[in-house]
Amino acid sequence: VGVRAIIDRNSRLFDLGLNLDMQYIDYLRNNFTSELAGNSELHARFAVVPEVLSLVVEDTFGQTQANAFAPSTPGTRQNTNLLAVGPDLRLNLGEYLMFLGSGRYALEDFQRTNADNERFQGTTGIYHEFSGRSSLGVLVQAQDVNFESAQFSDFIRREALMRYRLNASRTTIQLDAGRTEFRGRGVTPVRYNQWSFRFEASRNLT
Repeated sequence: VGVRAIIDRNSRLFDLGLNLDMQYIDYLRNNFTSELAGNSELHARFAVVPEVLSLVVEDTFGQTQANAFAPSTPGTRQNTNLLAVGPDLRLNLGEYLMFLGSGRYALEDFQRTNADNERFQGTTGIYHEFSGRSSLGVLVQAQDVNFESAQFSDFIRREALMRYRLNASRTTIQLDAGRTEFRGRGVTPVRYNQWSFRFEASRNLT
């Protein structure tokens, strides 16, 4: 038995998007334990100061493999949930210049794997819009991840990047280039700095 739902509501002060596809599965002859399967994606935005400051709530639920090398069965799959809450800030500094900032507090929970963790992450940047479709920006990103189990090592990641983004009618391109610093806080601390380059492209075929 299952349920599918798509909810999309947009207004000046409140945006809500929910994509839900869940099933409760009971297996014959008790070969496997009954399970809740499927996925859901929630994105809600509350305008604290319209077009300037918003509060964002995001939640993603689904299944992942507890053992990546085992066949996919109810015994090897586990429920995973990621909840993130935080503000988004947008300030226009001129006709073509803007400041963007965001912060998130996130909790990630696993049904079987001892990888439950909490995250603090934030991004700030200044962007110049050449037109309504393209922009060039300089941004700083930071992430602090703390695991509940000593089996995994906590870590901190910092990035300083230059980003170019193009939004065409059916094509989106994003190019990042900059430096990344990683610091692990395990039994044997790890620290390194490196150049980072990322390229993303997507196109709607129809």
